[in-house]
Amino acid sequence: MKACVTNLLYKANDVWFLGILAALALFFSHCLQVSAESSELKIVVENYSDSDVVHFPVVLLRGRVDGVENGTIIVEDLSSSLDSRITRSEVYRGRFKIPVELTSGSNRLSIATGDARIDFTLIYRKSANRRFVRLIFFSDSSGSDVVDTPKEWLIGRDAAFNASGDYVRKMRTAARLWQTATAERLFDAGYGRRTFALETDDNGQVVVWKQRGKKTKEEYCALSELERFHEVYHEVISGPAYSKDACYFVLTSFGGQGEEFGENQGRVALGADNIAMLDSSSLFSWPSSLSEAIVFFQDETGISDVYAKDSAYRNVRWALTSSALGAGLHELGHAFGLSHSDDPNDFMSRGFDRFNRIFTMYEPSSSISQGGIFEDDDIVEWTASTAPKLIRSLWIEE
Repeated sequence: MKACVTNLLYKANDVWFLGILAALALFFSHCLQVSAESSELKIVVENYSDSDVVHFPVVLLRGRVDGVENGTIIVEDLSSSLDSRITRSEVYRGRFKIPVELTSGSNRLSIATGDARIDFTLIYRKSANRRFVRLIFFSDSSGSDVVDTPKEWLIGRDAAFNASGDYVRKMRTAARLWQTATAERLFDAGYGRRTFALETDDNGQVVVWKQRGKKTKEEYCALSELERFHEVYHEVISGPAYSKDACYFVLTSFGGQGEEFGENQGRVALGADNIAMLDSSSLFSWPSSLSEAIVFFQDETGISDVYAKDSAYRNVRWALTSSALGAGLHELGHAFGLSHSDDPNDFMSRGFDRFNRIFTMYEPSSSISQGGIFEDDDIVEWTASTAPKLIRSLWIEE
């Protein structure tokens, strides 16, 4: 009997030992499999080549990651000390788009996702075009620079979100996005990466002027939209910010929606004769940084009906941001000498509502669409009717 029990124990130990061996074999097999899959990851930048030279500081890297469907992609500029030297975006169905801010000179970029990494160099040299776009924040005679943010926009925001709105950072970010969008879409149209120059200081920072108007908010709002445009236009060209080499983007601080302002009171969205003008009613929806732009373009939180028209009736945050930024570039197009386009996908038509698609891989849902993947020919563009005219503008680099 004792021998039988002993034999049974040995057999049990053998089974236990063999089970451990099988588990270890499965574990190491899995590790080898994961390692093999990771080693097959490959990052490919499709729209730039190593050591390319650009004349604008924010590039939009587009490409694919072979061997992965979804994930996070990180670009670090190893040559930069800027706060924006690290940028994150997502890999969606094996593809990515990610805006990267360069510094003057050679930029050594490390692009990584999962275990895959590539090193990539881009060279930024400031445009030699002496003509530039000048940004002006135009207030009423009080000089107030307070731009209200609706409470609904703050719901779900991080505590660090600037509730009152930082018009300087928002205008700088918007202008960089317009500059990049112009370059990338002209490149896609076959005209090279040509774009406009922005006025910058010695540190390469975009300059934002502030000009105090001669009238009160009530006096500006009492004018028609066209009268308001002409009044501000004449104050700008006769004021301290005038330069014969400048094309102007002017953001007026008065105007808005809701009970305080009434429908369209103080609103302006016009451009002509080297000046583009928008009111600040949707400024709260403009991102304050490139990283914030990525977040804003994916935010499908609903908005109230009062902003339905400004969001092209899509009634979500990402759409309001997209339409607001797209409208700014549309009006700059007029300032550069372009007229409206009949092509529904053109920047100079309501195609500007799809400004977000330049920088994203998919579109979130809205009140009129379930969202999802869009085709390349559904991205707003400079079409055959506007691109040839745009590149002849004095403000577009040759």
